[in-house]
Amino acid sequence: MRKFYCVVMLFAVLLMTWFSPIAVSEEQDSLSNYADGTVVSVNPGTITISEYNFDLDLTKDMVYEIASDVEFENADSLEDIKEGCEVSIEYVAKDGKNQIMSIYLYEEEDV
Repeated sequence: MRKFYCVVMLFAVLLMTWFSPIAVSEEQDSLSNYADGTVVSVNPGTITISEYNFDLDLTKDMVYEIASDVEFENADSLEDIKEGCEVSIEYVAKDGKNQIMSIYLYEEEDV
């Protein structure tokens, strides 16, 4: 009986360690991230933002996918966001891509 108990416990531990990284990975994918920067280009389905990376002390252009249910603040639609506009975005990293969930368009007085 003791051997059976040990085998069951070993199996349970193996299952927990095998599925734990999958759960953590899916949870990390759903966490929101934030970025601020200047719009470099707007294309159907994507937006490129020039943003400053404080950790690396450099400016980098980042491409973001636009979610179909994106929320706009201070803008009615993607048509209001033009090259040179200052924006703040909330995005999630999903399947190796950054998908924008909301965009805040700064007004000239805000900048």
